[in-house]
Order: sequence, then structure tokens, then C-alpha cells
Amino acid sequence: MLSIISFLDDPVVNASNFCKSSAQIWKLLGVVINVFKIAIPVIIVLLALLDLGKAVMAGEEKEIKATQKLLIKRLVYGVLIFFVVTLVQMIFGLIGVNVNANGDVIKDSSICWACATDPGSKTCTDATSSTN
Repeated sequence: MLSIISFLDDPVVNASNFCKSSAQIWKLLGVVINVFKIAIPVIIVLLALLDLGKAVMAGEEKEIKATQKLLIKRLVYGVLIFFVVTLVQMIFGLIGVNVNANGDVIKDSSICWACATDPGSKTCTDATSSTN
């Protein structure tokens, strides 16, 4: 947390070292995205199973069938949430190249992307360890 605060106070951050200087923030963002990518579908499925359990305990056939349909919809929603986030990360990984005015690829932008999509990657861990 201290490195995030020191980043905000750093007057020498510019476009060529922005991602390396803010690697801790990008890593935190990546962890949050990965937690949500997994936690939200799991919560959706657990709530759907809880509703199905309540319907089974009630014993009404009509209610069980309605809850089964709802369970299937929630399972689909959970899978979609997981894969939509993964798909967006993959697409932006394929097209996300930062180019400066001279047409040179800025290597620093790869640090932002590596930390936001895979906080445990070597690129991200090297950048965060060098900023401490």
C-alpha cells in the first residue's frame, strides 16, 4: 500500500515509465478482476442451488420445475460472466499495443497489461519488485 501512496506523490512519473511506476496499482486491479471472475459465478451457482433445495423441500412439482429452469439460466449466466471477462482480456491482449508518435512500440505498456490480466506473471512480479 505504501508504494501506491508513493506513486501518487512521485513527480517524475511520465509516459515512458508510467506502467512500471504504477505496477502495484495494476497488480491490485488484476487481483480484483480475477477474484470477481471466479467469485461471482460461484455465488450465482450457490444461490441457484439454494433456491432449488428450498423448492425440493417444499415438495411442489410445479415449483421444482420453475426453479430448475431458473437454475439452468443462472448456470449459463455464471459461465458467461467467467468467459466474457476472459474473452475481453484475450482480445485486448491481442490488440493492445501502445505506440508512440514515432511509431515505436512502448515496452512499458506491457507491464500494465501483464499486471492487470495476470498479476502473478514474471513481467508483473519483476516490475513490482523493482519499484519497492
